[in-house]
Amino acid sequence: ARVLILFGSTQSRVVGMRATRGAFLMAASVLAMLPTLAVSFLPPLSPVSLPDLPSFSTPSAAAGSFTGRDSFCSLLPGTGLPATSTLPSRSLHCRPSALKSPLRLAMQEGHYVTSTGGPKRKKVFEMGAMQRLPRVYPGHELLSRAIKRTSRVPEDLNIRNSRARGRKWAAEKIMFMSKELSKPVGEVLDGFRYVMRRLCPFEQVVVDLTVRSRELAGYGSLTETLELTKELRKRTVAIAKAAAQAAANAETRVLAEKECELALEEMQALWERDSWVLEQLLDMSRELKCTPALSSHLATVVLVGSPNVGKSSIVRGISTGQPEVNNYPFTTRGMTLGHVLDVGSGEQIAQVMDTPGLLPRSDEERNEMELLTLASMEHIDSVVVFVMDLTGGSGEKSSVEAQLTVREEVRERFGDHLWVDVLSKADLSMAEIDEATRARVPRDALRVSSETGEGMGELYDKINAHLHTLHEKEMEKANALSAWID
Repeated sequence: ARVLILFGSTQSRVVGMRATRGAFLMAASVLAMLPTLAVSFLPPLSPVSLPDLPSFSTPSAAAGSFTGRDSFCSLLPGTGLPATSTLPSRSLHCRPSALKSPLRLAMQEGHYVTSTGGPKRKKVFEMGAMQRLPRVYPGHELLSRAIKRTSRVPEDLNIRNSRARGRKWAAEKIMFMSKELSKPVGEVLDGFRYVMRRLCPFEQVVVDLTVRSRELAGYGSLTETLELTKELRKRTVAIAKAAAQAAANAETRVLAEKECELALEEMQALWERDSWVLEQLLDMSRELKCTPALSSHLATVVLVGSPNVGKSSIVRGISTGQPEVNNYPFTTRGMTLGHVLDVGSGEQIAQVMDTPGLLPRSDEERNEMELLTLASMEHIDSVVVFVMDLTGGSGEKSSVEAQLTVREEVRERFGDHLWVDVLSKADLSMAEIDEATRARVPRDALRVSSETGEGMGELYDKINAHLHTLHEKEMEKANALSAWID
């Protein structure tokens, strides 16, 4: 690196071309960073000779060729990587022992991909991203705190001129008040944008359905709420900038203080009138954070069926989940999440989702809860446990015929999923059904009872076997991904 810097300086003096010197300085900087980068990301590098280094005609061309931490490998020989290779993120290699599901972790952490347009970063899929939503403070709380802190802004006594001291003090108080109000709002907006860009497909559906249900209840959409919040921040900053400039240019100290007083009152009136949007954003944030967070390291078991067929009782029997269990239709108002534990070690081996009930109707007629159930199967590689109650005690909407119709529709739609059919409430006698309906009942369905425990052990073993199969499939995909990265 030192030789290149010296050579570059010499060339610039002899030839008189600043571009040549800039190109050599850029190459020297990259070589100086190679030891650290090689330890973090690359296998041992072979020696690099000076003739192999790239040449650039202008400094901008040199700077444009070093666009990221992974793009430089295509410029250096002996790395073992072709020009179009990609590098995984650091977490894929630093913590191999923590990889319970390599493919999921690869999707969660993201990796660099190279296309014809140059190095780009693949979108990061992050399970449980809604738990990262920023904290939203109520508007009245932010306003009260800003007023209190602004009143304690000190006057700069080092300025002897009273007019100059007063103008500076007034401008500082105005800008301080603006910062106390606008900075937390800006952090909230940035936090929401960060999270929404990193939602996995399933959680994106959860957000859309949650927001849609709030719209039907009379609340505004998330986009409108964020736009109104952004407008509140924008107007606060505009008032402060105009008033601070007027105070700084005031002819007397009294006029400067008057400008400050009017600006603080104007910002206070604005927030007392429009800060309700923060209350609405706070409610929406709380509702989104309450949704169960799926782990990207664990396999998923989804319990599906019509309303009031006993799904919640089975979740309670095979997992750590404790859903509300009542004998009313649509008891499960949202997703209930539990975990299956290994019998020997007590380690979590899977997560179990208890989903809202499905009725035999088209997707256009389904409500948000039913669409949430379908999304759990569409976007999550899971083991589906379809629960049916053939005792006839699940209500008119969950008749035996309706349950079988729902099962046939879901089975045809998600036939590529690992599947377990379960007949719940085995301790009760089955309802009388005709031969045609009985022929539609799957013959390999497991009869279980959450009251007596009948069949629960067999169900656990069946789920565990499917989980092993699911893990093997994911390992095959992970190996294919690793081979593609190499």
